[in-house]
Amino acid sequence: MKISNPIPSIIDRIKWPHSFEIGTRSVRPRSGNDHRSDIEPPSLPPAEPADPTSTTFVTNEEIFEKYLHPARYHKYICAIDFGTSGVGFAYGASRREGNLDPKHDVHARNDLTKGGKSPTAILFDAHDEAFKAFGKDALTTYSEFPEEELDAVLLFKDFKMELFNGPVGPEKRLWDTRKRKQMLAYRVIGEILKQVKTAFLRAVRMTETVLDGDVLWVVTIPAIWGESAKQLMKRACMDAKLGKDDSIMLALEPEAASIFCLRSTTTNASSGTYMVVDCGGGTVDITVHQPDNMSLKDVQPASGGDWGSTAINRAFEQLLCLLFGNTKVEEVRLHKAYDYMLMLNIFEEKKRAFNGENDSSINLGYTGFTSNLDAVVHAYNKEHQHHLDNVGNRLLVVKRDAMRALFKPVITKIVKHVKEVIEKVPSLKTVLLVGGFADSDVLRATMTAACASIGVEVRSPEDASLCVLKGAVLYGNNPSLIKERIARLSYGTSLMTRDVKEHDPTRVTLVNGHPMVHAMQWFVRIGESIPFGRPVSRPLYPTKPDQRVICSEIFEGREPDIRYPDDQGVSLLGTINSPECNPEKLRRSGIKLHMLFTGGQIVVISENPDGGNEVVKITISES
Repeated sequence: MKISNPIPSIIDRIKWPHSFEIGTRSVRPRSGNDHRSDIEPPSLPPAEPADPTSTTFVTNEEIFEKYLHPARYHKYICAIDFGTSGVGFAYGASRREGNLDPKHDVHARNDLTKGGKSPTAILFDAHDEAFKAFGKDALTTYSEFPEEELDAVLLFKDFKMELFNGPVGPEKRLWDTRKRKQMLAYRVIGEILKQVKTAFLRAVRMTETVLDGDVLWVVTIPAIWGESAKQLMKRACMDAKLGKDDSIMLALEPEAASIFCLRSTTTNASSGTYMVVDCGGGTVDITVHQPDNMSLKDVQPASGGDWGSTAINRAFEQLLCLLFGNTKVEEVRLHKAYDYMLMLNIFEEKKRAFNGENDSSINLGYTGFTSNLDAVVHAYNKEHQHHLDNVGNRLLVVKRDAMRALFKPVITKIVKHVKEVIEKVPSLKTVLLVGGFADSDVLRATMTAACASIGVEVRSPEDASLCVLKGAVLYGNNPSLIKERIARLSYGTSLMTRDVKEHDPTRVTLVNGHPMVHAMQWFVRIGESIPFGRPVSRPLYPTKPDQRVICSEIFEGREPDIRYPDDQGVSLLGTINSPECNPEKLRRSGIKLHMLFTGGQIVVISENPDGGNEVVKITISES
């Protein structure tokens, strides 16, 4: 069946809710071209069939193909890891049949600028917000500005966690590092993605011609991100002009890592149920998978928290506040921004090198913390168990036990959560640590000891820091590698039901003379399995005899027993209008509303009896 309507841009078709807070329902204002019934209330939803046994038209399954296997319509797959502290990409040529080999078919690149992983840092002109530099070049350029001229530029660095903490809407703004000015988050992220796109095309075009439409872009995101953060990331992709909406996928980071482990010959992951703990800079994401004929089934919904390695950096900054006071630290951060950044970079290097036994010397440089360092350290040691030391007025020595204390809170949270998940899955005997934080000797040693006490082995695959990137390419080539997921939320639409006996009488209203109740119709409920590639379809009918279009609102539910769209825990994700149809035919046959769960999003297709289709992609928090 030919799709009669082009896929609309997610920015044009998705109606952004006004509020993204859990526990509130976001109401979409009615626009001038709203095709819903004029019966009051104006948001009257469609109805269920008058005769539940009636049959409707048969859907041609071909309409789902391009959404299930997008790589078949592209020449290359490029995965982008937009990390808290670093950015990289990996790519491979798409394969219509079969899977890619992660060792020979996937090429990882972290050197977007001049060698080494590119920092998540970008520089703009403060006046017109024009792009100036990215990655290491951004940090170098920033360092060359005299302090009195720093107001001329805006540096954004290590800001990804702002999409996890606090409300995230389409107009979300980010402060620059000196908190002088804000910019739209999707513009900042979009410019970074644009630089990755340029680097990828430069690398591939050295050997052959590649057009923009030849590339399927797979952007990795934490599994614990909310729906609104995912929507914002899709908007950033569009702003970066990565391609049309059907050329962009979101991949959950722990799922991508798990796919890499499944396909890798070094992990032995295909032998039984295993857990992947993806330890990044900002978040730790956890999945439990059961291999099934070289694909994967969810055993537990994805989970995790903001327990990434940058929490240790924040603990170090809190230590500075204890030493020098909040006012002094804030003054240095704002007025000696480059020196402060250099000091944090030194701490980052020491953090990565810490093995649990060594002391860590931090050069305070020209930050202004150096006056009277002897007295400051002496006063601190009198009141605290874990001691510090100093060499002169510039070298702060964080002793072994004090360094362990910086690591302990975040590692304790990771280990506690991992053990809680293991308790729910008795058959689980292997934990795979992946991600940049997985290289930490302290994390590995603590996790190994904790899991060994309950009979679980901890391993790290080869190239642990590249698992997510390479796995995302494999996933883009064949999304069916994740064969089955467990729904973390419920998804559905609302309708007017004639079955009023099971409902509160105060909710009954007359529609065209018939008593009806406005209730939820869930397509998938919390905890249910979602097989890959199997659409969930429901018939919907007009509420007025002269209707030509049926408007469906798509909701998510965060509680298991929600019955009505105005209940606590229900949020509006988006709306879709069916193609226009003859009222008589629409009254007799209705429409079919399909939900196709493809990973980080739902493809919603509204199909009328004439064969016309409207399509929207709604990014969701399904796993």
